[in-house]
Amino acid sequence: MPLWRNGRCGRLAGVVELVDAPDLSAPYKTSGKIAHRLWFSAENYKQVCTATRERAAHPPKPCWKWECEQLHDFVLFMVNTGLRPDEAARLQFRDVEIVKDAGTQETILEISVRGKRGVGFCKSMPGAVLPFGRMCKRKRVAEKKAKKLMERHRFHQCARACLAPAHRPAVSGFAGASPQCRAQ
Repeated sequence: MPLWRNGRCGRLAGVVELVDAPDLSAPYKTSGKIAHRLWFSAENYKQVCTATRERAAHPPKPCWKWECEQLHDFVLFMVNTGLRPDEAARLQFRDVEIVKDAGTQETILEISVRGKRGVGFCKSMPGAVLPFGRMCKRKRVAEKKAKKLMERHRFHQCARACLAPAHRPAVSGFAGASPQCRAQ
């Protein structure tokens, strides 16, 4: 005869007829919307890491190298932190601190995650530290490149506007040889 967890289950199944058995079931009905999240097996994890590493090393087009490297590091970061995709997308660099764990003496990330129910805190696995560091460095390099491109773009806009004949409309707000053009 099977063991029953509480008297109510036994009574409902008709196996146990105890009058004094306590009813240990939950006082309310649980949510029927429980959905379990999927996870990678070790083999799936190796496949994903190998594919993203290969894509980062040999991007389909040279101009996609930055994006492929970011994707590889972002996948490693997410796997080693356990963050949901929406939580990881909302992260900002100021939300992450690199610290030494008191218990294991390993370098980990402490993350303050903003979700729909406020701010929660997350500690990463040690494997998330290097990908995060690479993403930080790449961000700074990308910002410098973008700044140089913007400066170059502004210079070309200004040069076009300054050299434009008078009958042409002004380019991007620059009118002829304005003091703005001379200042830059």
